[in-house]
Amino acid sequence: MKAKGCYRYYSTQRPIGIGSYPKPAGNKVLNIKNFDARKMVPEIFRPAWGYIEYEYPLGDDQLRRYELVKPEKLYVDLSTGEVVTRSEMLELFAEMFDGDDPTNALGWQEYFMEV
Repeated sequence: MKAKGCYRYYSTQRPIGIGSYPKPAGNKVLNIKNFDARKMVPEIFRPAWGYIEYEYPLGDDQLRRYELVKPEKLYVDLSTGEVVTRSEMLELFAEMFDGDDPTNALGWQEYFMEV
């Protein structure tokens, strides 16, 4: 099990209510927030009705079964100011430095910043 913290998941299909979210044993719900209306959420790149936060992360099966969406981390390309997802950031970094450049001792943190 991952570290105790606050793990947020967005509900894209319906407001969060009775029977619309998992209640795993030993994983306390910390917060439920329903929006006044469905709204665009930048962290998931689509509209959602609200979010729920848990003490520990949910499994992929629970996310699928309850149609919850885990937000992606976002990064800023320091050279262009463009905001990208982690997978896009890693792809851009791989294009810039394919690992064959012996002078590249720097990591992606020198070119991208987590937001």
